[in-house]
Amino acid sequence: MPKKRPKLDAKIIADFVAWVNRGAPDPRTAAPTDSITPAWDDLLAVRRNWWSFQPVVNPAIPAGLATSPIDRFLDAKIIAAKLTPAAKADKATLLRRVTYTLTGLPPTTAEIAAFKADASPEAYARVIDRLLASPRYGEHFARHWMDLVRYADTHGSEGDPNIPQSWRYRDYLIRAFNDNVPYDQFVREQIAGDLLPQPRVSPAEQLNESALGTGHFRLVEHGFQPVDTLDEQVRNVDNQIDVVSKTFLGLTISCARCHDHKFDPISQADFYAFYGIFASSRPGQVTVDSPEQLGLHREKLSGLKQEIREALAAQWRQQAKTYRQPSIGSAGKAANASNSSSDSPNSSKP
Repeated sequence: MPKKRPKLDAKIIADFVAWVNRGAPDPRTAAPTDSITPAWDDLLAVRRNWWSFQPVVNPAIPAGLATSPIDRFLDAKIIAAKLTPAAKADKATLLRRVTYTLTGLPPTTAEIAAFKADASPEAYARVIDRLLASPRYGEHFARHWMDLVRYADTHGSEGDPNIPQSWRYRDYLIRAFNDNVPYDQFVREQIAGDLLPQPRVSPAEQLNESALGTGHFRLVEHGFQPVDTLDEQVRNVDNQIDVVSKTFLGLTISCARCHDHKFDPISQADFYAFYGIFASSRPGQVTVDSPEQLGLHREKLSGLKQEIREALAAQWRQQAKTYRQPSIGSAGKAANASNSSSDSPNSSKP
């Protein structure tokens, strides 16, 4: 341990064997202290310097014959490892690979024939453009994102109830990928799309796309009748933190729910800062129609509102004219007489 690290030297392993054979005595001689771990500030300073948290830089591109910088890096590693590069793929194989990668589907016979017949240097670039413009591209990559945010049409738990309107989030993802929405905008919509001052509106669908982006927060396990509602909230919020941190940060912040993270620069205080944000929100339904759609019949409805008010007032006035006081039957009269006698000064009731 850890994975892909070299094993200990044989001498060190022999020392461990000898130590275990002696009964594994504690070699420490100093008195125990209150804490056996370094202070969090010291740990944080060290962990911030890990390679995965450093700013992205543009490294020098290795020399080579490949036109793509990525291929040059690959070629350099292949040469360093003294490996023989694989043979160049034929056009049918290349088309099959890229079509599966971008759409999740195999190429058609007609597409293979057209690519083989196109001898121009731009043939492959045209294939890429065609696949990126295909609706299948958004459908395929939306599935990858749905795996990250644990998309489901039902809540799980007992009864496995349906999640109302969950498909709207799925379709939102497909449109976002097909419309080439910038990633920073995509992230804002996923985290707080319902709060954006200038939401992204789809002219074709007449929908507030930004508000739909927050739909993944409701994709949590949820039963019909939680025995402990506070425990239900804690479980849901913990799940939301786990999904958001892994999806957008690549970190397992949920590990810090009970203690400072053992590996990453995440403290228990960081977890509960997240928790305070999510717990202060509540699930709800929002209107996702575009402003134009919402105002489509506003003027007509405003006119009808006055007509409805006047019609109701006239109806109520008419009903008031024919309203009569209900008569009291014999049973009611007897009850009233009994109540009157029991309240008299001569009554023997204490």
